Amino acid sequence: MEKKVLEVEEIKISNYSDSDNKRSLLEWIKNNRVATVIITFLVCLELIQGFHNKKVLGFLGVVFFNRYDEFQWGGITAIITIISIASTIIVTIRRNRADLVSKSRIEWLQVNKKIMSEYLAELSDYPYEYAQYRRLAMENGNRLQVIEKKEKVDALAQKIQSKHNLLLMNLSDNEDNKQINDCIVVCTEWINSMPERWDNSGANFSYKDTPIVNLMKVARDYYKREWDRAKRGK
Repeated sequence: MEKKVLEVEEIKISNYSDSDNKRSLLEWIKNNRVATVIITFLVCLELIQGFHNKKVLGFLGVVFFNRYDEFQWGGITAIITIISIASTIIVTIRRNRADLVSKSRIEWLQVNKKIMSEYLAELSDYPYEYAQYRRLAMENGNRLQVIEKKEKVDALAQKIQSKHNLLLMNLSDNEDNKQINDCIVVCTEWINSMPERWDNSGANFSYKDTPIVNLMKVARDYYKREWDRAKRGK
């Protein structure tokens, strides 16, 4: 009789693959307010030039047209100067804020990628270590060796659980992070299913590393997306 550990379906494409490149017009406007203001001003200027009735334009007619109903560029120069100064201030503030966000985000990513890489490595090691322990136990090997191997397996399981907890604490529990959080949970469940589904009957032990493959694929795309966001100060 063959007993299998927890099995899951392979994830073909992660939810984070190139997802941040599909930005809407509204998001572009939100992230480029200065450019939006300038474009809007130029459009309004073109409309004012084409519709130069001082009575209808009111205050704008006084600013942009002289008493001979001729368009005067002095008002435009003043407004452009004000916009230029305001734009410089806004851009500087945004750049400083983006640099701060980017630095913090990159530091967060480096820490979490290190935890994730260690977690994946320990997940990969566990089936081999556990299989060795069970083989020793079933072959009635040296009792001291069995105890030492059991302690090693238990220590590895504790490390995996610790990384599991750290990763979930560092990743917000929201809809966007659902796939990577679910993959982390499934990987730990996959490890925990090994001692639960393998008894002392001498059954063969088989498993597929699909949970690890899924997490590696999802984490790779997730961290790439977050890295791109960090570079933009988001």
